[in-house]
Amino acid sequence: MKKTYISVHVHDDGDNELTKLQLDSSQISTKFYNGDLIYDVDHDVKQLTNELLEYGNDPQEVQDAVTHMLASPVNTSCIIGKI
Repeated sequence: MKKTYISVHVHDDGDNELTKLQLDSSQISTKFYNGDLIYDVDHDVKQLTNELLEYGNDPQEVQDAVTHMLASPVNTSCIIGKI
């Protein structure tokens, strides 16, 4: 069964890219293997926000990006601070 998640990919230049996806358990494993972090939109939004703040992102930019991703359709991506 697929659920909706937000994945975080940290690029080599330090940018944090968020992508809203619908994934099943095997797809989650693949994303983890490739280095992405996966957060359930129904349960892990606070954890996602805290993780992004720990990466050193600006608090307002994190809030804007998370709010944007929650309101966006599946398969939408954004870079924190570049919405």
